[in-house]
Amino acid sequence: MQEFLVSISRLYRSPSGTVLPVPVDIDPAGLEIEEELGRVVGEIRLVRGDGDILAIGTLSTVHAAPCRLCLDPLEIPLEIAIEGRFLTPDKPEFNPESDLYDPDIFPFIDRAEIDLTELARQSIITAANPVLDCGGACDRYESVLASYNSEPGEDEVDPRLAPLQEMKAQLLQSGEPAPQKEDE
Repeated sequence: MQEFLVSISRLYRSPSGTVLPVPVDIDPAGLEIEEELGRVVGEIRLVRGDGDILAIGTLSTVHAAPCRLCLDPLEIPLEIAIEGRFLTPDKPEFNPESDLYDPDIFPFIDRAEIDLTELARQSIITAANPVLDCGGACDRYESVLASYNSEPGEDEVDPRLAPLQEMKAQLLQSGEPAPQKEDE
């Protein structure tokens, strides 16, 4: 997994409230995300707090996936809200036994840099909808949606499976034996 490291040495020595803008333009392939995404661009602002650093910002990309009904490929713009808190690993917020334990915080690597990779990865996964829908942009959408909303009949075939039904009928008519699985 690629690392998205940001130098914070100057920010860490600054007074509370100091902001460091971090422009983002990364390839999501290095983030080990299953979703197909375009380049991730935007800005994350690192805000110096009293012993911590808050990362806030917005990223955007394009999410490519098939429509859940018609299976046509879609490209949907995706806005990703970023919000995370970074602390030194010795703080009680990292100890599961502590009353202050917070599973949603991230550690500093040292007081010179932080790694925004996991924060960006988690935010993208949370924002990406795995079930995209073309909303009727294709000509098959209404018939597929109607087949989901009705009881299946013997003669009804899901339009997405129609090409397979045609192949099956052709194989049956040709009299060719079905392919056999090889024994392992």
